[in-house]
Amino acid sequence: MPASKLKLVFGKDTSTSQILHISEASSGKACNCVCPQCGSALVAKKGKIKQHHFSHDGRKDCGIENESALHLFAKNLFLREKVLKTPRITINYKGHTKKISDKIVKFDSVSLEERFGKFRIDAIGRKNTHPLMVEFFYTHDVEDEKIKYLTSKNASVLEVDISNAPLGKNINTIASYILYSAPRFWLHNSKISEFIGNIDEEIKKINIDESIKLANNIKQKIRIGFTNENVESLTQKIYGRMYGYKYFKRICTEKGYDKLFNKNIHSDYFFKVDYEHWQASLIYNMIILKGLGWKLHQEQVYRFLSQYIHRDFLVYISNTTLDIICKEHPDFLPPITIFEQYLRHLEDNGEIIQTDGYISLT
Repeated sequence: MPASKLKLVFGKDTSTSQILHISEASSGKACNCVCPQCGSALVAKKGKIKQHHFSHDGRKDCGIENESALHLFAKNLFLREKVLKTPRITINYKGHTKKISDKIVKFDSVSLEERFGKFRIDAIGRKNTHPLMVEFFYTHDVEDEKIKYLTSKNASVLEVDISNAPLGKNINTIASYILYSAPRFWLHNSKISEFIGNIDEEIKKINIDESIKLANNIKQKIRIGFTNENVESLTQKIYGRMYGYKYFKRICTEKGYDKLFNKNIHSDYFFKVDYEHWQASLIYNMIILKGLGWKLHQEQVYRFLSQYIHRDFLVYISNTTLDIICKEHPDFLPPITIFEQYLRHLEDNGEIIQTDGYISLT
């Protein structure tokens, strides 16, 4: 039966200040209990026919409901028993999984209504100095602002739903339900941040190791060097015999685009050809052939220019890798950086406009 349908089943023991269930109290005025809300004396009515309950002694009911008394009872029960079952949790992060099983935790100490920042916590259990914050939920779950704050402090917070506690049963059944069986949920678990931190450190170490390996490979390629391909044969292999490098350069010169050649935007480390070759090919194919209003994605340009790059350098070069390479070769720049510099050069000269990864011809 819902708590709101039951008559009052909780009273406050005047000698211990503990919240008692009707099943724990002596009958009549000998219960030695007062109302948890108004403080008036209670009488324990434990007859053989009606539901056992408390009533105010000689005065009208103050309106107290079992919900508020149950909340007090749950907190005091946890304070007294210092034990609580925590639920299992599965953490998934970047392809890694960690499972934490449910367990019964016996705490060294429990405190009630302790302030944490600007918030009050129903109860905090501590074991080996590690705190677990517990919120007992009946009708109002924990507000978002409170959860956000506690999460930012990496506090372990457990919410226990006591809204369906079997108040018509005996005290042992109710206590067992609250401590072990009631639905409970992690609002936050500090193990999540710990697990994520460990995974990030592991990934960082792997990335550093891979960056060092790639940097060493690139430095070795730079030391060994490679033979530049014949510019005519390379271009004809890509476009056919009619379209050699000399043809591209001649057309660019005739149309006045040779002013866009820039020898400072180049790299002898990885280009198979000289700067005029790949720049003339790009201008011819992207500007002269396409014409006004043509639009294409930057990735298309990068793929086009990659034909002129030695394949060992067509890899993603992270900042860590670049820093290692530049210790020996301070003027080294990744191919993608060279490409971006040349596109900006064309943009500065009014030939293209770059917007959201797309290139438009002006």
